[in-house]
Amino acid sequence: MKVERLLNILMYLINRKKVSANALAEHFDVSKRTIQRDIDHLTLAGIPIYSEIGRGGGYQLMEHFKMDKSYLNASESNLLYTFLADIERTTPSDEIQTTCNKLMALFPKDTDNDRLIIQMMPQFNQENFSVVFKQLTKARAEHLKVTIAKSASK
Repeated sequence: MKVERLLNILMYLINRKKVSANALAEHFDVSKRTIQRDIDHLTLAGIPIYSEIGRGGGYQLMEHFKMDKSYLNASESNLLYTFLADIERTTPSDEIQTTCNKLMALFPKDTDNDRLIIQMMPQFNQENFSVVFKQLTKARAEHLKVTIAKSASK
């Protein structure tokens, strides 16, 4: 779908300094000409995209461009990113990866060290996950130290 590709191109540009038309075409599995048309559409929509031609050239967003972050705060974004990234590691999905990229675009770099990482194992007891996850999230928010001990399975 074209609209989805346009949004994904925008997210891709937000997460990278500069990217060539060839790299975009390869990433999105379309022609270089399609990427050029998509960039034109984004520019017409008011997205400030700067292009450089020649060796080392490519597309990049103007430095002043910012996305509206009002629908998620940093904590919510981190929580969603952590959850989705963990699911993506166990069951890879292009849709999940795209969503993770969008979340990273909203809150890049400044919150990287704040993430709560949970490695889900296939044998993890799903019934207790909700309770444990809420406790871990609360502990993280309150900057508490959490100790987890592994016990032998019965």
